[in-house]
Amino acid sequence: MGCKGKPKPRRWVSLGLAVLLVLASSAAWAASSMTVSHFHNSYGLNVHVIKVAAVAETDGTFTSKTINEAVASAGLPKPYYQMGYFLIAAWAVNPAATYPTSGAVTITDSTGLVLVGTGAGDTLTLSTSASGVAQITNNVQAIKRPVVGQLTVAVTDTGTAANTFTLYLLLGRYTTP
Repeated sequence: MGCKGKPKPRRWVSLGLAVLLVLASSAAWAASSMTVSHFHNSYGLNVHVIKVAAVAETDGTFTSKTINEAVASAGLPKPYYQMGYFLIAAWAVNPAATYPTSGAVTITDSTGLVLVGTGAGDTLTLSTSASGVAQITNNVQAIKRPVVGQLTVAVTDTGTAANTFTLYLLLGRYTTP
């Protein structure tokens, strides 16, 4: 029998090891994240840029993310997808370190329309170099890519553990003079 008021040293060691195991396993299974922010409005709200900061899971995979309506619509009188915007361009910027070694971005809206990706006839393939930039510009094709619902961003396996990149979506709308 031991003292009831004083824990045995072995119990403290066991408890400490258990806590370390839990912390280590939760770090190893950290989920990917995509943080959305409103980046820029201009030309009487005819141009709207949404920024998505993406961080992969420890195995290089991403969980698709629906762009937060309230955050992405900052500065607009109603949700971004109700403003008559078209997806004009999208580009991804890598940091100087922890950048992807492969991967492609797909963007769909809530109606299932593929705005960027193989279903749209193009692919936004992530740059595989430090500070690299990958982009697509729709120009004439933009008329075929209206944003009529909340956007969802999906990224294929990037092949690099916990890599990061920043995605910018340029939305524009046409007005009659």
